[in-house]
Amino acid sequence: MKWIVRTSAAFVCMALAISAGFLAGQVHASGAKPVDAPKELHFVIHNSAMKVMKHDPNTDTIGDLLVAEDPLYDTTDQQVVGKINGDFVLTHVGDTPGHSVYEGSGTIILPDGQISFEGPFTQHEAGSYSTITGGTQAYDNVHGQMHITANETQMQEGTKYKIDLSYSQA
Repeated sequence: MKWIVRTSAAFVCMALAISAGFLAGQVHASGAKPVDAPKELHFVIHNSAMKVMKHDPNTDTIGDLLVAEDPLYDTTDQQVVGKINGDFVLTHVGDTPGHSVYEGSGTIILPDGQISFEGPFTQHEAGSYSTITGGTQAYDNVHGQMHITANETQMQEGTKYKIDLSYSQA
């Protein structure tokens, strides 16, 4: 009887050791690497090429479409460093100018890759956050958030916006 207990215990220990080795090999073989500390990028965009296609030309209406293809400037607002493309659908009509909410997605295009985002967009200085949903090239496997705020200090529609990205790569 003692022999059976010892043999069973030895098999259990051996099975656990094999399983642990297999799992360690799987984690190593998967190529998973630790997540880097968050990185940041900062830009300025001008409301120069944003176009709103309205259902009713006299008022904001849910379903209006905002399309953007604007150059991205560095934080000094002097040099073009990329561009931003996006499309947003009006989902909430605000009580005052600039307080309407659009929902949509877009892409920040930079010389070393692209960063995609999705979420709400408001046109006033309180700003809004969108989710970074992925990227290409230097931004492969990115995730994080984008904060976009109008440069105005009054509750009005922006003519320039500040974009702050905070992201990590897996």
